[in-house]
Amino acid sequence: MEIILSKQSSKYYQKAPSQLQAKFDKAFEDILKGEGDIVAMKGEPGFFRMRVGDFRIIFSVTADSVVIEKIGPRGDVYKK
Repeated sequence: MEIILSKQSSKYYQKAPSQLQAKFDKAFEDILKGEGDIVAMKGEPGFFRMRVGDFRIIFSVTADSVVIEKIGPRGDVYKK
């Protein structure tokens, strides 16, 4: 499986400090392994969230990839 970043998540990742990028990299590895604080999102079938400190990673899973839809602070990432 591979990780695919959406436009929004790619921008957020690029602007994040290197220490935070390292945490996100670890989280991406954990998502591929199915480990960590991963919860199915209510009201959004097919989407999951992973908690990384005060940040959240919203993603969906396809047959051969994991698409990272959004990355952001806990309060802002759920807004549409």
